[in-house]
Amino acid sequence: MSTRVKLRLIAAIAAAAVPMVATAPALATKELNGVFHIGSGSYIRMGLPNGKGFFANPYSKDANKTYTLIASGAGGGIRTGVTQNAPSPAFDANGNSRANSIIAPTNFTGILFGIVTTVPPSFYL
Repeated sequence: MSTRVKLRLIAAIAAAAVPMVATAPALATKELNGVFHIGSGSYIRMGLPNGKGFFANPYSKDANKTYTLIASGAGGGIRTGVTQNAPSPAFDANGNSRANSIIAPTNFTGILFGIVTTVPPSFYL
């Protein structure tokens, strides 16, 4: 078989295979619903803008100051399917977050840090 015929044969096989791959069924996914509780030992880490390392929080209670320990908020954690908006006003006169549904406001660099969702979160397995 000549090289030209071999290349045409490979191209024909590849062309036939592409539609099969493109129409293959997607992997089954399961949507997770409910409250994802913030448990003991939970933490946040703030990545540096250059992507190399993490910001050290001098107020962290952890020995490694790049870990800031967090505790569950009044809502128990992050809820799927609903927004957990910021209160109004979102901050007090000192710039501390008043959001307390997902996590209890946590000292991060001298101000209280909170978390809100503005779009209903979805999680999948």
